[in-house]
Formats: sequence, C-alpha cells, structure tokens
Amino acid sequence: MESKALRIMSPQPNHSFNRKQWGMRPLTCCILWEMRRKRSRNMGNVKSIESAVESLSPVELAEFRRWFADFDGNAWDKQIEQDAASGKLDQLAAEALADYSAGSARQL
Repeated sequence: MESKALRIMSPQPNHSFNRKQWGMRPLTCCILWEMRRKRSRNMGNVKSIESAVESLSPVELAEFRRWFADFDGNAWDKQIEQDAASGKLDQLAAEALADYSAGSARQL
C-alpha cells in the first residue's frame, strides 16, 4: 500500500519513482519527485530565456552580449578564487613550478 505522503506529493499516479521496485522510503520518493519537478521547471526557464534572447533586436543583443560577458567573467573569477582558496589548484601549480624548475617551460 502506498503511503499517504507519497500520494499527496506525487501528482501523477504512475510516477517513475516506484519505491517498491527500488526499495525506497516514501520520503525519498517525495524528495526525488520534487527534484525532478524543479529540474523540469528550470528547463522551462532556460527555454523562455532562449526565446527572449532570440527576440532581441541587434542593438539589444549587443547590449546583452556585453552584460553576459561581464557576468560570465565575474562568475569564472569567483570560481577560480574559490578553487584556489580550497586547494583544488595546488597540484596544478606544483606541476607548473616543477616544469619551470626543470627547464621544460617556455616563454609565451
């Protein structure tokens, strides 16, 4: 028998998270269903953004490109800073220094 919580959280009676088949608890099924629903909603957001970008005039598109380049660059910088602070880049830095010390680096 399906739990009441699972019936409430699952708008489709034949959802793909069959807890009996996978041995899941009702709460796990509810969480997975919610994650699937949010992912589907986010894809709708992406499609609406794509549609909005496609409808921009050439001047608006140029403005959007400038904005997005700044946005993307700032996001990249933030990620690199986080990676450096967490030590994720330490191995790469050590390899680069070892190559330089061994004389196998060349000037760009």
